[in-house]
Amino acid sequence: MRASSPWLGMAVSPASLQHRVAEAYTGSLIHTTPDRHLPDDLRPLFAEIAAALNTTAPQADEGTAVASALVMSEDQAEDVIQSLLALQAFPDINLFPAQQKGTPASVSDTLSRVTHPAADAA
Repeated sequence: MRASSPWLGMAVSPASLQHRVAEAYTGSLIHTTPDRHLPDDLRPLFAEIAAALNTTAPQADEGTAVASALVMSEDQAEDVIQSLLALQAFPDINLFPAQQKGTPASVSDTLSRVTHPAADAA
């Protein structure tokens, strides 16, 4: 099975689990439309992931999903990662409709600015 870049990034990134969740979701899955991209039996799992990333109001220059991921405990982030990996088990499903022109190139840059604001001031 060939890993897509969001999955590979989640697996090998030195970033925190919370950052990995934010990167995987906002870099691709946030654009998934369950009715168009998922079979009926996977929609509840996707709904759980989306709900977990919609718990915190946007902060500064980060959206709701990033803000929600960054306040997760390690256990919560691990649970979301396990759910994301469960979706990966279905390679014939297009879970990455956002990988098209016009998609933001780097959520990592935004995450870096949010978690290290002093670097922007320099």
